[in-house]
Parts: sequence; C-alpha cells; structure tokens
Amino acid sequence: MELEISRRNVLAISNDNQNKNFIRKALAMANYKVSFISSMMEVGDAIFQFKPAGLVHDWAAVDEGQARHFHLKFTQKEIGRGVVRIILVPEVTTEMIVFSYDAMVEKVMSYSNAALNLGSELDQLYYKQDSTDIPNLLTRIRFSGQYSQQDIDNEIMDAIKKYPNETNVQLEFGALCLREEEYDKSAHYSRDVLHKEPHNVRAMNLLSRSLMKQGNLEHATQILEKANILSPKNPDRLLLLGDAFYGKGDVTKALSYYQQAKSSDSDVALEADRRSGQVMLEDGQLESALSLFKSSLSEEESASIFNNVAVSKVQEGEMETALELYKTALKALKTDRYKVQVFFNISLCYYKMRDHESAQKFIRKCLRIDPKFEKANSLAKKLKVVA
Repeated sequence: MELEISRRNVLAISNDNQNKNFIRKALAMANYKVSFISSMMEVGDAIFQFKPAGLVHDWAAVDEGQARHFHLKFTQKEIGRGVVRIILVPEVTTEMIVFSYDAMVEKVMSYSNAALNLGSELDQLYYKQDSTDIPNLLTRIRFSGQYSQQDIDNEIMDAIKKYPNETNVQLEFGALCLREEEYDKSAHYSRDVLHKEPHNVRAMNLLSRSLMKQGNLEHATQILEKANILSPKNPDRLLLLGDAFYGKGDVTKALSYYQQAKSSDSDVALEADRRSGQVMLEDGQLESALSLFKSSLSEEESASIFNNVAVSKVQEGEMETALELYKTALKALKTDRYKVQVFFNISLCYYKMRDHESAQKFIRKCLRIDPKFEKANSLAKKLKVVA
C-alpha cells in the first residue's frame, strides 16, 4: 500500500543542536512541521509514522560512507516514494553536487543558505512536482517491477515529447534507446545532458553503456573512471567498470572492480562473485571460478556455466580443455539428476578422442542414473556397452 504523505511534514536527520535550531526555524517560517532523528536506521520507521513529504539530511550527522550508501539505495525503496530529499552541508562542493546526481537527490544546500531559504526551497521542489507528471513517471520507472515494461516505455515516449529538455526525462529516454539497441541515439541524449551538466554521473554511466555496446571500450572506461573519481563507491558503476575492463581483456582490473563493488555494497556481492567467476573461468582459473560460483549460484547454474563453455571448446576441437571443464562442472554438482548430461558429454568427448575405455566408463555412470536417456543409450551401442 502506498504511503499517504503530508506536504507540511518534514523529517530531518541531525544530531547537532545548533543545526537543529536553524533547521527548525527555517522550516517554521514556511509553516513546516519538523521531526528530528539522529541515525539512518530510524528513517524507515519515522517516514512510516510521520509521513513526511520532505527529508532533510544534515550531512555531518552520520558517517559519510553510511550516508552515501543510504541515499544511493533510497530511490529503490518503497518507503522513499514521493519523498523529496535535501542534503545540508557546510559548503556546497562539486563533489556533493556530483553525488546528488548519482543518488538522485533533489537539492544540496549550504548551512547558511538553508538557514534563510530551506522552507522556500521545499516549496519550489513541491511546486515542480505538482506542475509536471515527471516525478510520478520517475517513481513508476524506479518501481518498474510493479508495472508493464511496455506501459513504462510508452510513458517515457510521451514524456520526451512533452519535456524534451528535462534532464531526467532525457536520461530515461536514453536508457530506453539503449534497451532498443539504438546506441547512437542513446549516446546523443547522454551527451546532451552532459553538455548542460558536465558532472552528471548518471549521464556518464549511460554514455559508457552505449559506447560499450558499440565496441568503444577505451572511451567507455575513461568516462567511467572519471565518474568513479567524481563519485566513488557506487556499486553499479563499479560493476560496469569491471565489465568494461573485462571486455578490454584486462582481467586484473576487472576483478579488482568487481571486488570493490562487493566490498561497497553487500546487496551486489552475489552478482560481483558471479561476474568474477565468469572472468576467472575464461582466464582458465577453474577452481577459483568454481568457488565463486558456488557462493553465488545454484549447483545447476554453476555446472551449466562450465558445461556450456566445455561444449564450445569441443566444437573448437579443444578436447583436453573441454574435459577439464566438464570435470569441474561435476565438482559443482551434488544432485545425481544434474550429473546425467555432464557424464554423457564427457563420454562423448572421450569417444571423439577415440578413448573408448574412458568413454565407456562415463556412459555407464550416465545410464546408471538414467537408464532411459535415449542419446546415452545410442552412444552406449556404439561403444558396445551393455546396459
């Protein structure tokens, strides 16, 4: 159920009495009621109880790493629907402006400016929400799992016609173009946003994705590394950096960025392990890859990855490599019914190598589990194996 918010209620995170006082006075001048909390852990319950339309965060109130993680995740949480965020800092720096782009925070204000204009700034942000349907569109996009993707795409198409110069709409339309493999058009909208907002790291991410799809990995990695310097520890961008360097063939850097992503956010740890495992697999580090797959995938998924790569190696004539991959796939499996196909593939591989004795050994193992496996029975006849 969607939370019914109150436009005159504001939730503020601060533990400094002096800052609390100016926040309270600034909001009171604009007829806002404020409720204070001192930690990020209280936000969810406080929003549910107080139903604020605005969240004011005194940046100095909590650990910076915790604060960054909170805001990067906020737009993905149901509790964040419709809540406008303002971050207060001693001085507005380029770093904080960049972070606001990354975390989709509506406004960053200095303490001195907020003391005079915090209430009026909230008024303007609410007015902007009311004057267009963009905020509602963005909310639906963020929670797209609850809507038909086609309906969302249609809304984005309508929005770009109505608001062709609105940054957030341009980025969403650019992402739509990327999904539809219109990479030049996606890059065009990314560059248009960057022309207006040179430090918009979301536009940098989108442009990099477009360039990667076009095979321009060198330029993509340059942009992503710049974005990572401007706003570090964004787990999604770290994964993207890993993908870009993997595409360039730089295994060491790819694995480093996947590990950084895993360390920065436990929510992406499994995905980081999966991608690291894929890199190690193709680099021939089979045991390391297996270890990572076991921690991030089901036994069937882990074995399937090794099995599929092995099949391609057989097609390329690399039989010894294929056998090693098949046998690593078996190590991932505990359930007999999943082993049937792998045993068969190993037997077939040995058969093609003219090692009939080994082929017979594995076809017997296969048929012992599934005596009715048609392909296995056919191969068994060729090998003169009696079931």
